[in-house]
Amino acid sequence: MTTDETISENGGDAEELHHDRLMALLHDLVRNHGGRRGAARVLGIDRRTVAACMGGKGMAWRIREALERVLQEGVGSAAERERRRNEDLERRVEQLEGWRESVEEAKDGGMESIEALREEYTRKFGQVERRLNRVEAQWGFNNEVEDP
Repeated sequence: MTTDETISENGGDAEELHHDRLMALLHDLVRNHGGRRGAARVLGIDRRTVAACMGGKGMAWRIREALERVLQEGVGSAAERERRRNEDLERRVEQLEGWRESVEEAKDGGMESIEALREEYTRKFGQVERRLNRVEAQWGFNNEVEDP
């Protein structure tokens, strides 16, 4: 087998694969847009052209161009599923960003609350310590702690 034969075979396979993809798109359009008439409306061609193509009479250039155009525009169930998936992911990312902001705000508020509590307990502890010193002084206790 020569290089030219390989290229021509691969080119034929690629063309066949592209044809199969266009036919799958056509079948999706027929199924999802109300039959051949709906598919023809989406493609902007006559319904008889759609019927002839689906009837095995080959793919006319008109329907091929229309299918390639809608394929590029992202029409078809696979493209629609991907578009819906992307939109869903965008919504989820926005929701997660909102949650992250809420958590950050709560964390900041929590840190402020903790700092306020720390200051209050430090102040209260100082008051208790001063009172204890006064009581000990009044009763004559030694401020030094004795080891047993």
